[in-house]
Parts: sequence; C-alpha cells; structure tokens
Amino acid sequence: MSSASAFPATFARDESGSTALAFAISFFVVAFSLGAAVDYGRQSDLKSNLQAAADSIALASATRGAALTQQEAKQLLNRTLAASGGRIDTVSVEGDGTGVFTVTLAAEVDASFLAIGGFDKLGATVSSKAKEATAKKLQSATMSIKSAKGTFDKEIYFVTYDKNGTVLKRQLMLTYDYTNKNGKISTKFTPTIGTATTITVTDYDSYAIEMVAYQDTTYTGKHTFPKTYSSKALDVSSFLKVAGACSDTAGSTMDWEDGGDGDYADLKTTLACTLQTTNQDGVRLTQ
Repeated sequence: MSSASAFPATFARDESGSTALAFAISFFVVAFSLGAAVDYGRQSDLKSNLQAAADSIALASATRGAALTQQEAKQLLNRTLAASGGRIDTVSVEGDGTGVFTVTLAAEVDASFLAIGGFDKLGATVSSKAKEATAKKLQSATMSIKSAKGTFDKEIYFVTYDKNGTVLKRQLMLTYDYTNKNGKISTKFTPTIGTATTITVTDYDSYAIEMVAYQDTTYTGKHTFPKTYSSKALDVSSFLKVAGACSDTAGSTMDWEDGGDGDYADLKTTLACTLQTTNQDGVRLTQ
C-alpha cells in the first residue's frame, strides 16, 4: 500500500514532464513559424526579382521593336535570379504585331524549413507588357467566309473598345442563315463564299471578333436565343481556333464552334488587315 506522502512527489514529476512537453511543442511551433517566414521571404524576393526581369525584358523588346529571343531573355533572367538562387521554369516573350509585347516568367526556389511539412519548392509567376514608342494599329479589316454548317444562324462582328473596355463600335461583317421550312432546307451566306467584307477601323484601344449564334430550334430565321462568343473571352480556346495574324501576308484563319459537336467547323472565316503606324508617348509598361 502506497503512502499518502508519495503523492505530492509523483504529482510534481508528472507536472514537470507535462511542462517539458508543452515547452518542446511551443519551441517547435515557434521555430517552424520563424523558418516558414524565412522561406516565404525568399519567395517574396524571388517574385520581386522576377517582376523586375519581366519588366526589363518587355521594355527591351518594345525598344527594339521585336521580341527578345528565349536565349536573350534567359540570360537576362539568370543574372536577375543569381542573388535569390531561383531556377527558371517558364519564359515566354510574345509580340502581338501591333507594338505590344507580353512577357510571362515563372521560377522556383528550394524551401528549407517548409520542406519539413512537405513543401520542398516555392514558386512565383509574373507577367509584364510594354508598348513600342511607335505602335501599329489596325486601319482596315477584311473578312470572308470559307465554309459554314449547322442549324444555328450566325453573325460575325468586329468590335472596338476604349481603354476602359467600353464598346466604341460594333460592325457586322458576316452572316450565315439556315432555314428549314417543312423539310425544305436552305442556307444563305452574306457575303457569298468567295467574296469579302472590308471595314475601316477607327481609333481604338483594343478590339475583338465576336460570333453570335442564334440557338433557335424552330430554324425559321427568327434570330432568338442569341449566344455571343468573343475572341477576348478567357475560355476562347473552347470555341475558337486561330492560325496566323491578320497582318500576315496570308491573313489569319478563324475556326468557330457554336456549341454543338465540337469540331470547330460551324463557321470558318479568314481575316486580313492593314496596319498604320501611330506615335506614342515613348516606350512604356502597360501592365
């Protein structure tokens, strides 16, 4: 039988052990938090260095009037990342043919303390845009129909916007009409296949091509239930495939999907454009 006098000593030992365990846990949490702060600080430095490199590459491209090559961009980026120990993941430098150059960069650094929690790498992605001092803007646009199919009537519009994204002008360029009256099917193309529509493009900040598909299942040309597909949409690849630029010698091809069978053959069009050079305020970042 244990004596009552042994209880305080046992309790003291238990309390001492609990205190030591609590201290150990607290120490680990504090140490891990401090370590995580160090890792996130390295990630923040990486992102800052990446952004500086992206801006430099975009400005260099705009100044030269041509996108830096992958090799040139990587050389500049490697010099920028040398201090932070980052590794290049993605380098993209693209010009849109109108004097705007877009740069997207991604890189990563090794994590130290966060690796304990399974996060062995930390990444960052940035982008930048710059405009030439003299930029090329569309002066005219010419569009023609290569082929069309399906039961939905369709229209193609050329839309221009101001710098706030407000529509300045919406010009109709092409139409495809399908009718089925008592089993008698007819289609109409405007302009007819083999001819084209040309419009003058007035001052604008950005532009888009829109297809409006009228999803009317009566097929009587009522033009009801319109659905608009814009080349500016984030999900543009789900309904439009584009090859080439409109300023190319052969122009660009635009293959549209109106939401049916997914073959991008509901309306096949070509777009050609002429450019004019406009004076800007100098090479500058726009993003």
